[in-house]
Amino acid sequence: MQKAGTFGQNPFTDAAFESAARADATRGFPRAKLGDIAAWNGDMDLALGWFGKALAVDPQSQIDHGWLRTAVDADRRRAFYADARGEYEAR
Repeated sequence: MQKAGTFGQNPFTDAAFESAARADATRGFPRAKLGDIAAWNGDMDLALGWFGKALAVDPQSQIDHGWLRTAVDADRRRAFYADARGEYEAR
């Protein structure tokens, strides 16, 4: 993926998605987009955190599962999906 700038370099974009995530706890979209921004910047830990939050809110969130298969090893992916499912079920 191509770098899009780091968090803080485009405060409008970052703040807009973060504000949307806080404003509507039922939508995964802003969380998925924050995950995309983090992934584009090479921060997989942050990206997986946001993607997991998106799936925990809405399992139908549009994250790129195909890309995750190529970017994240199988064990980490299994743990990621298990954590997201656990958070979703706890809601």
